[in-house]
Amino acid sequence: MKTLASVSRSKIAASAWGAKRLQLLLVSRSDVMTRSKKKRALVSMANNASARFYILAIVVALLLTFSSSAEGRLGQVPSPASPAPICDDVHGAVEGDTCFAVAQEFNLTPAQFSAINPNINCDKVFIGQWLCIKGTA
Repeated sequence: MKTLASVSRSKIAASAWGAKRLQLLLVSRSDVMTRSKKKRALVSMANNASARFYILAIVVALLLTFSSSAEGRLGQVPSPASPAPICDDVHGAVEGDTCFAVAQEFNLTPAQFSAINPNINCDKVFIGQWLCIKGTA
């Protein structure tokens, strides 16, 4: 008993035109497969190249970041932090007070006043600001 596939093949094979058409169909089908494989290969290579570029860019950025931040620290021993000043007595600033006037009022030199008040901006003393007048630096 003949199957449908065997009947179809025998009919196509019977005519010369059918055989030629079958051959062309098979050739063009394999050609299409080859083109799509080539296209996939090219896309894959492009993706690999762009991935390599991004990885290279990230590595260079990381190297530059760590080399510039570590440059100042290599071979250096960290120095101990200077002790914070200890304040024993304070004065609340009033209108017209300046660092120099407060230092004079409490018999301090400008250097002593600055040492026990390291975070004071003497150009902008405001009313109610606590100024250290007795302490150790």
